[in-house]
Formats: sequence, structure tokens, C-alpha cells
Amino acid sequence: MSDAGMSNVELLPLWKKNATAAERLHELALLAAKRPEQFDKFVVIYAECRPDKLHYRYENGPDTTTHDCMALCQAGAVHIFTSSQRKAE
Repeated sequence: MSDAGMSNVELLPLWKKNATAAERLHELALLAAKRPEQFDKFVVIYAECRPDKLHYRYENGPDTTTHDCMALCQAGAVHIFTSSQRKAE
């Protein structure tokens, strides 16, 4: 995946406020079914937070390589930071 492809990070629509993980993932599944071309490469990262440890897990798409996952995470982090700065202004 080229860096140019990673620059087109798009915010997903605002959905149900305070949705559970199952509800949010279901919304994503509906969007992926409706617009599969938007999910050529994807990675889902989640954390299990226990009092004694924090455990991260991830799942990625069938055509998403480790390099793609890292690029998606980096682009997503930059996008989240930039977006949060605009909201703060």
C-alpha cells in the first residue's frame, strides 16, 4: 500500500451515541457490506482492560499485510490527532 493511498483517511459518519462494541462493529459491518470498496485494507485494534493487565488484540482483512496494518495505524493516529486539534479550536 502506498503512502498516497494512506492520505485519504475519511471520518466515518457519526452513529449511535455511546454504542456498545457489538453495536459499533455491527454498524461497520453494514457499511462494509454496502461499500466494500472502502474496506480494501483494514485493521481493527481493541483492548481488553483488566485490573491486572491490559491486553491488545487486532484483526485485519485478508488482503491486509503487516506493513498495511502499520501504515493504517500510523495514518489513523495522525488523523485522530489532527481531527482532535481542529475540534479544540
